[in-house]
Amino acid sequence: MQRIFKRYLNSFSAFNLKPNILNRLETLGFKQPSESQSHFLPVLYSGTSALLKDCTGSGKTFGLALYAISKPNVSLYQYKAFKQADERTQDFIKRRMQIDYTAVLIMVPTRELALQIYEWIKDLTEDFDHSVAQCVVAGVDIQDQKLLLKKPPRVLIGTPNRILELYKAKAVDFTRLQSLIVDEVDRVIDVPSRYATVNKKFKKKVHISPGEVLLDEIVRERNITADKLSKDDGMVDQAKLKRLQIVLASATINSPLKNYFIHKKRWLTNPTILDLNLTLPSTVKHIAYYFDSKGNLVKLNDKLEASESSVLESNYADSIIAENQETLIESLSFIIHENKIQKGLIFTASSVSVNSIVNDLNQYGVNADRLFNMHEYNTAKGFKKRFQDFIDGETNIIVATEPESRGLDLPVDHVIMVGITDPKSYIHVSGRTGRFGKHGTSITILPNEIQAIKFLKMLNQLNIKLG
Repeated sequence: MQRIFKRYLNSFSAFNLKPNILNRLETLGFKQPSESQSHFLPVLYSGTSALLKDCTGSGKTFGLALYAISKPNVSLYQYKAFKQADERTQDFIKRRMQIDYTAVLIMVPTRELALQIYEWIKDLTEDFDHSVAQCVVAGVDIQDQKLLLKKPPRVLIGTPNRILELYKAKAVDFTRLQSLIVDEVDRVIDVPSRYATVNKKFKKKVHISPGEVLLDEIVRERNITADKLSKDDGMVDQAKLKRLQIVLASATINSPLKNYFIHKKRWLTNPTILDLNLTLPSTVKHIAYYFDSKGNLVKLNDKLEASESSVLESNYADSIIAENQETLIESLSFIIHENKIQKGLIFTASSVSVNSIVNDLNQYGVNADRLFNMHEYNTAKGFKKRFQDFIDGETNIIVATEPESRGLDLPVDHVIMVGITDPKSYIHVSGRTGRFGKHGTSITILPNEIQAIKFLKMLNQLNIKLG
C-alpha cells in the first residue's frame, strides 16, 4: 500500500547526524533544512523506498547527497551463535565485518549533475578520500576508474551509461547495495506517455535505456541474493539480506511514471509517495519577449492576440532563432543589459552551438562562458573552476543546454530560455533561479507571435503570471 509521509523536522540535528557533518553544514552556510528536506529526509532515514516529486530550487538534490553520505552502513556479518563460537571463528567474523562495500548508488542523467553531487559530498566530508565517494562519468578513462573502484567507495555517483559499462565489466559490486537513488528520473528512464505514437512505443521496447537496464539488473540481483541468504542458518551477510531502498526523484514525476515504476516494473514495494511539487516558487518573476512579424524584439504581455499578419509571416520570425544568430545575440545582449543581469544562465536547444553563442556574446561585451568544455571532463577541477569563476563574478553569464542544467545549483538571479515552451522544461529551467527563498527572474525569448500566444496558454495552465 502506498503512503503519504507527513513527518516534518526543522533541524539538521534532529536527523541524528554526526557532529562532523553538522559542523560542515554550518560551515557551508546551511543553518536548517529546507521545507522540502524536512519532509523527505525522515522518510529516507527510515529506510523506506520513496517517490519524491518536488519543485526545483527546493534543495532536493543537496538533501539526497546529504542522506547518501550520512546514512549508516550495515554491519556485514551476523553469526547466530557468535558467543558460543571459538576465538578463531570470532576473529574471522570481525575481520569480515571490516570489508568495504558500496552502500549507496546515485544515478543522474548528466555528467554536470554527477560532478556537482560529488563536490557536495566532498564538502560535507571532513577527511575525504576515494573510499568515501567516487564519481564515474564518460570522458574519463574507464581503465582509471576500474583501478580506483578496486577499493569500493561507500557512495558511487555516476551516469547510467558509464555505470552500466562498469557493471558489465564486473568492476562494481552492487550485491550489498543499501540505497539506489535516481535523481531526475524522468530523464534517466524513458517512459512514453499514454498518447505516444505506436512507433515511439515500439522504439521504447527495442531500445531500452541504460538506466532502466541497470535498475532491472540491480533489483533482480539483490532479490536473488537476499532470498538465498534468508535460508542460511549460519553466518548471515546483513548487508545482502536487507531490502534494497530505492528513491526515485524529479520535479516532473507524473502518473504514467508512477504506474510504470510501481506496477509494471515493480521496482518499489510499498513506497512512500511525497508530492511536494505544488507550483514554482513565488520568488520567481516571469518575463517573456517575442519577435514580431518585422523581426523586432517585443516584450510580451498577458493580453497579446494574434493578428492576421503574424500568422502569415510567422515563418520569417521563426527563422530568427533558428538561423539568424546575429539578431539573436543582439537581442540577448539587449536583454542582459536592460535587466542589469549580473549572474545569469542562458539555456538553448541542444542543436544550437553553445560555443558560438559564448564567443559572440563576448564580442558584444558580455562576460560569458559555457558550463563545461569537453576537454575538462578528464577532471572535476575544470567544472569546479567554472562554478568558482561564476561565484566570484569573473564570469557573469553561463550558457548551457537544458539537459545540462538538470539539478544544478548555481547562485543566479536570472535565467534566459531561448525558444523553450515545453511545460516540463520550463519548470526545470525556471527553477534554476529563485532557489532557497531567494528572488530571481525567468526570461523567455520566443520566435513569433503564434508561439508567444501558445506560451501564454502554457503559463495559464501552470498558474503563472507575467511580471
